[in-house]
Amino acid sequence: MNLFVEGGTAKQRSLIEKAAAFFLNNLLQKKSDEDFEIVIALRRDLFKRNGTKADCCIDNDDDSRMPTVFEIRIDSRMNNQALLRSLAHECVHISQWRTGMLRESKSEFCTSYWNGKKYRTAQEDYWDMPWEVDAYGREIGLVERFVESAKLQNTRWYKIDYDFT
Repeated sequence: MNLFVEGGTAKQRSLIEKAAAFFLNNLLQKKSDEDFEIVIALRRDLFKRNGTKADCCIDNDDDSRMPTVFEIRIDSRMNNQALLRSLAHECVHISQWRTGMLRESKSEFCTSYWNGKKYRTAQEDYWDMPWEVDAYGREIGLVERFVESAKLQNTRWYKIDYDFT
């Protein structure tokens, strides 16, 4: 896996690079899953301009079935916890594409396949799409495991819990 992080601050780039490697190594366990490239772009106004905290797309120029080039964009103005959650979420999508669970139709606009079942994405509610349910369900566990493995539990930004005031 080739991983490139651009934009944001030096601290953000370092955190994102370590976390992305951790997430993907945990999500993709086969040696065959190593031959791909990810560019992670930290963008200052992604949410303001696009209404999204993060997104991920396949950047393959070829027509191969197995995507090998990805771009993740994340709004760099979020706090570290939100950055990590968003990154984990998008890494789950990469693992879904790399394992073949999720496929985008090249011939049918706004059509995806989840475990072989066809979904017309323009007609589905975002929160009900199975790949989103999977990604949201796995993101927090990935972040917690990364924080523990990187020994970041005592960092100031991690101690702040937005669930309790």
